[in-house]
Amino acid sequence: VLLHGAPGSYRNFSENLTPRLLSRGVDVLAPNFPDMAFSLRNKFYWHTVEERTALLRDFFNQLGVRRIDTLVAHSAAIYPSLRLLTEGEAGPKIDSLVLLAPNTHITPSALKPTWPIGFLIKAYRSSFLRPLVSALVLFGCYSGLLPFKPVVPDVVLSLTTYKLSGFDKGGEKLLEAVAHRRQPTLVAISEND
Repeated sequence: VLLHGAPGSYRNFSENLTPRLLSRGVDVLAPNFPDMAFSLRNKFYWHTVEERTALLRDFFNQLGVRRIDTLVAHSAAIYPSLRLLTEGEAGPKIDSLVLLAPNTHITPSALKPTWPIGFLIKAYRSSFLRPLVSALVLFGCYSGLLPFKPVVPDVVLSLTTYKLSGFDKGGEKLLEAVAHRRQPTLVAISEND
């Protein structure tokens, strides 16, 4: 199973990893998480770690997936992946874990303080405040205050997923739980995604 970060899609894997796995006879699932446009249009699914985890659990249950040989999580997909792995709720058995450029459970200095992020996330949901938030995000990107490409919906999705990931509430415990399970795990970190 290949899980993309935020923003992202199954296409993040389709040029390189997916074809290589398929050529070796590996069955590959690469689901898409909803994007910010979906959330704004439907007025639900705000990218909390609970929603992302439940979405994956429901997806696997609907497909009858009871076992995953390897769960590959890129970037922000680390949060629901670790929860799937460590929470005792019904879901597939995961034999091994690969974390590609995983997000952290410690707030990066570029995103401190985090309270403005919470304000931006909530304000962006309002069609009235969205132009103001968009201008602030673009200013932050172009001035170097925010380390993102200047694509407003993608920046807001990335910030939302990070802020609502629970990174600051038990992130270390999740990592410890994986270590205690002695789960075969590969972590790959690079300078660029």
